Amino acid sequence: MTRIKYSHAYIDSYSSQRALRTKQMRRIVILTLIGMILSLVTLRTGLWYGTWVISAMLGFVTVYRRDALLSGLLIGACSWGGQLAFDAITGPLMKAANTITDIMGIGSAAGFILLAITVVWGIFLGLFGAWFGSSIGQQFRTSRSS
Repeated sequence: MTRIKYSHAYIDSYSSQRALRTKQMRRIVILTLIGMILSLVTLRTGLWYGTWVISAMLGFVTVYRRDALLSGLLIGACSWGGQLAFDAITGPLMKAANTITDIMGIGSAAGFILLAITVVWGIFLGLFGAWFGSSIGQQFRTSRSS
């Protein structure tokens, strides 16, 4: 059996990178939770575009685009889904959704399709906002470093 020798600099570099990534992930999780709450508040006040704005701000401050997109997806899905869940608990949401789908010609019992489209719309808002913010943030960081 042969032993592989690693230089201490490599191990130290790897462990410091891992610690930095863990710290970044904690920050992203906290910002995502705050973003979900803020987005839900903006939806409750009637500002449907708040999901896009909040996701764009979160995308601007994140370093990696994949983290921004995941956060945007979670913000959109949870805030719009949470809003629909709240409305379903407090009022006759399915009756209204079924009426709208009947007017659209889809059928009188297809309200769940309308609710699914609504959540997908929230996901798109979150993803596009995060993508836009991440693109602007990367451009900003690139121009500052050169």
